[in-house]
Amino acid sequence: MYIVGDASGVEVEVRFGKRGYQAWNATFNVNAVGGTYVSIPFSAFEDAGGGDGILDLSGITRLWFFFKGNRSATLY
Repeated sequence: MYIVGDASGVEVEVRFGKRGYQAWNATFNVNAVGGTYVSIPFSAFEDAGGGDGILDLSGITRLWFFFKGNRSATLY
């Protein structure tokens, strides 16, 4: 994904949900004011609980992006 932040140090959490009840998430910092490309390998995602703990992308039904702190960004 390509991210343009309003300031350096934007903390972004990416979360996706499996079958509507299990979540997996990864958090990273964007340290560029201009745009930057971010690639997150599936191995970086952690099981947030709520299911069987098996990462199965065929059951993904939701995708969320959270910007932490007083920062914002745009994803492309």
